[in-house]
Amino acid sequence: MPNYKANFNYFDKIDAPDKAYWLGFIWADGYVAKRLRSLPNGDMRIEYNLKLALQDGDASHIQKFLDCIESDYPVHFYKSKGFNREPRLEARAFITNLHMCTLLYEEYGLVPRRYDVFSMLQQIPKEYERFFVLGVFDADGSFTTYHGNYGDKMNVIFGGSESLLRFIEKHLEDNDVTGVAETASGQRKLSQRHKDKDGTWRCLNYSGKQQCMKIVNYLYKDSPIYLDRKYQKYLDIPYHQ
Repeated sequence: MPNYKANFNYFDKIDAPDKAYWLGFIWADGYVAKRLRSLPNGDMRIEYNLKLALQDGDASHIQKFLDCIESDYPVHFYKSKGFNREPRLEARAFITNLHMCTLLYEEYGLVPRRYDVFSMLQQIPKEYERFFVLGVFDADGSFTTYHGNYGDKMNVIFGGSESLLRFIEKHLEDNDVTGVAETASGQRKLSQRHKDKDGTWRCLNYSGKQQCMKIVNYLYKDSPIYLDRKYQKYLDIPYHQ
């Protein structure tokens, strides 16, 4: 097996926007697996693996992550099946390193079927929370613009567990990006995208051209890192002033 290089201490301290961004992106669209491996001598070894996989058109984003961790790991392409079991070509980075992956799994909470984001948020300084949210949004969020019966419309959707979405909701409120929901609880209703298929996955929805533009401007404007495809879509929004 090739001996690839990387800065495996990259996530030891979250002290830059790109580190917070990748934690958000991996939280939403990556995983760390923990496996027990049999060695040739009969002993057993715990192995951790970090996998980041995107559609083949976003291969450059995988490379962007590898560049950030100063790695010569290659981007591989595989045939896979998407959410609806439709065939697709997937770009992947697969990293095996005990220090980095143990940290992400055991201390940052990047475990399979994760729900509670508390351990992860403990690692991210307040000044970098915006980039964590952007990473989540690039991986598992969306925005649309359209013209309705009463003028120009826009929607923004964040996806994730209730724990994650409540953090994002409060973060946007605390930074004067959005107001508090006018509900008895002061929280927005979370919805399901696919009935009976989502498990604990939910959607946090925002609507209205002015409010939604404030959200995407807050996330993308002057950010040093982003998913190129989604950033270009942001630049193409016709509501910029």
